[in-house]
Amino acid sequence: MDAADINVTEVADGGDAERRRALTRFRLVGVLIPLMLTAAVVVAQLALLPRLPNRVATHWGFSGTPDGWGAPWAYPVATGAICGALIALISLLALAGRSRRGALDLRMISAINLWTVGFFGVLMLLLVIVQLDLEDAGSVPLPWWGMAAAFAIGVVLGVVGWQLTPRVAAEAADGVRPDPIALRPGEQAAWLQTVTMARPGVIVLVVSQVALVLMAVYLFVIGEVAAGWAIAGTGVLIALLVLMMTAFRVRFDAAGFQARSLVGWPRVQIPIDEIASVEVVEINPMGDFGGWGWRFNSTYGQGIVMRAGEALLVTRTNGKRITVTVDDATTAAGLLRGYQQSDRG
Repeated sequence: MDAADINVTEVADGGDAERRRALTRFRLVGVLIPLMLTAAVVVAQLALLPRLPNRVATHWGFSGTPDGWGAPWAYPVATGAICGALIALISLLALAGRSRRGALDLRMISAINLWTVGFFGVLMLLLVIVQLDLEDAGSVPLPWWGMAAAFAIGVVLGVVGWQLTPRVAAEAADGVRPDPIALRPGEQAAWLQTVTMARPGVIVLVVSQVALVLMAVYLFVIGEVAAGWAIAGTGVLIALLVLMMTAFRVRFDAAGFQARSLVGWPRVQIPIDEIASVEVVEINPMGDFGGWGWRFNSTYGQGIVMRAGEALLVTRTNGKRITVTVDDATTAAGLLRGYQQSDRG
């Protein structure tokens, strides 16, 4: 074995060790700790059940007075079901969709999981605490200060989770520049493709939507009408974003590069004289961009990330980059390089 082989092996082993450390930290910070905090909140709620009235307030009107009621056990059940299920589901999907080698970025997952238990878990515990030792919860006011405090705690925990979860970055955008496709004088050609989101990304989006629907239904059932409408509104907003982000039309021709959502926006257009280079790279959605859709990565720039595999990395003359996952990326890159060569000729 020569020195070059040894160096390559050492680099690979080092990269694998870094990934193992990052995954271990994520499982601790982004999965285990949020689940343990959820369990702690549920245990605290269960311990406080004997001190609650037989009928507790579960919803407050805009005036701050209760207008919805339920059994005391509704609080620990809701906390465990919503926080625990969301954290477990999001984590499993993130781990299943990660790349086996190379870049890895699970910071957002850690932040979401910790924010979930920080905001919703703390809020549900506070709503139990304000009703302790009451004969009748009919006059207990909504603790607005508690909602603000829970939101702040969620933000702080989310930031901590982001900071404590390591990111394994791609060492470089190790792309391939295909040979230019020769074009005769006056000849015109175009490369067109519609790219749609792969199954793992669709599953994540569908599961997220189902979770929001179930949460909204549960809130309506227990009388949390305002909160239910808020969650339902969030679901509608996410559904609109999904429509904009699940399919893009990509085009390379003499004018340059264009990518636009099938609904017309978002849209990116780069004139050919503003394109410095185009390369073919390999992309993993979870590893390189932390998910699917419209993303950003410091190495690959903006990303239209629909699936794993081949992608076009377009570098502009100002240094900015955009990466789009497509099939037959080699042909697209070769065509653009052919036009660039013709222009220089």
